[in-house]
Amino acid sequence: MTARRVALVMAGAFAVYAVLVAWRGWDFIATGEPLAIGLGLAVLVLPLVAGWLVWREVSFGFHMQELGERIEMVDERSMEE
Repeated sequence: MTARRVALVMAGAFAVYAVLVAWRGWDFIATGEPLAIGLGLAVLVLPLVAGWLVWREVSFGFHMQELGERIEMVDERSMEE
């Protein structure tokens, strides 16, 4: 399995996780109890933080791939000279 497919599978798993956690957070908020509302808001923040972390990791991977391609091009040019 290529790295790109693994990243897509993990992003899909994260999407399912985010929906389920957000749903549970909304259930907490809907109870109307002050403590449950606080917990629900905290639970709703978790998918946001996790999403940001996944986005940063994927972005880092793409930048590293681009950097590797640039280094490879420079190495090829230096070998030609």
